[in-house]
Amino acid sequence: AIEPADLKPGLVTTYSDHADGGSRTVTRLEPTVALALGTGETAHPALGRGALTVWKGYINVARAGKYKFSAVVEGGTLEIRLNGVGQLLNAERQFDGGVVPFEAVFVRAEAAGPVRVELLWEGPG
Repeated sequence: AIEPADLKPGLVTTYSDHADGGSRTVTRLEPTVALALGTGETAHPALGRGALTVWKGYINVARAGKYKFSAVVEGGTLEIRLNGVGQLLNAERQFDGGVVPFEAVFVRAEAAGPVRVELLWEGPG
């Protein structure tokens, strides 16, 4: 089990050229699930297209209860998984308290112009 005091802020974020993981990747620490790119822009100059972005880390669910995740998504698709449970966007789900694994996966559309991803959530309290 992971203790909340052992967690460091941020999510390990991997940007890849291709939706299957690609040959070129850039990894860095990001504070939250968010991305804003103009047409033709990538998250890093070493990337050719920036087709896949994956945020991984842990969330401390401080209060057990029902949580709802929503997102602003333009130019692709976003999937959220918390403690192995997927399909969380726009669905209310019950979670117990504690530290749980978190993953968000954004796949950029083939003919995408500008890209925008912003994750929002609400819970008890």
